[in-house]
Amino acid sequence: MNRIVAVLCIACVCLLGCGAVVLASDDDVSFVLAGANGTIQWDDGIILAKGTGVPPAGALSMPQAQAMAVRAATLEARRNLLDTVRNIQISGSERASEILDRTPAMMKQVSGLIQNSKIAGRKVFPDGSVDVYVTLAFGDGVLEQLLPAALPFTPAEPAAREAHDNEAAGLRVTGVIIDARGTGVTPAVLPRVLSSDGRIVYSLKQTMRGNVFSHGLALYAASPDAEQVQSMVGGSPLVVKAVGLAENSVTDIVVDEASASFLASASGRLALAQCRVAVIFDPVN
Repeated sequence: MNRIVAVLCIACVCLLGCGAVVLASDDDVSFVLAGANGTIQWDDGIILAKGTGVPPAGALSMPQAQAMAVRAATLEARRNLLDTVRNIQISGSERASEILDRTPAMMKQVSGLIQNSKIAGRKVFPDGSVDVYVTLAFGDGVLEQLLPAALPFTPAEPAAREAHDNEAAGLRVTGVIIDARGTGVTPAVLPRVLSSDGRIVYSLKQTMRGNVFSHGLALYAASPDAEQVQSMVGGSPLVVKAVGLAENSVTDIVVDEASASFLASASGRLALAQCRVAVIFDPVN
């Protein structure tokens, strides 16, 4: 099935339901339902929203009525897209809505991105009403706006130099897979990974700035065999089993001491700096 068609079909099901996460069995796509008319596709960093328009009674012709219905549906879809963006979980303690509400200039920039969002498809019904779907990717500037410039990041040059030394020594990790199934983890843009004694081994401070803006600190998927996961972590990933979640958090993952030590060592740090991290979690059917 063509991927965008699959996304639209699955979205129709998602938008009618009230569960937290939905899995598409034929394409292994995980969704987090962020609102009544919008979804976040955490494995691709795609936000999708739907709007509905009806032809006005006072239209002078069928073409005019259809055009007005499409316009109304598009406007509603973009309003729903903004609502969905506002529901993005940024970290364990903060949603995008809190950032946008306290930063009017940022809200203005994000609203501009919403108005230029792509129309992914539309469906016309026999009564003349129309459903329009719009999409916006994390990498289209959403995360760049939501994450302030002052946030700490790892300088690119030292990390790259360290990686070259590691490869010369025969130590090469192309990515990290964290198996968090069974923990109840909630996807977020800025999750943290901690050791069992509370030491932070992966957070924004361990990353290079440009890598965060495409999908956040981690990609989320239902299976380590998903195409997006394999593309993200490369051919020699480190596979880590989560042992639980941090206290009072639904987004921060805890790993055992051996895994934490390896992630903090030289041989694992470039993969973290490049955000080549995939979290495998349990979608709710």
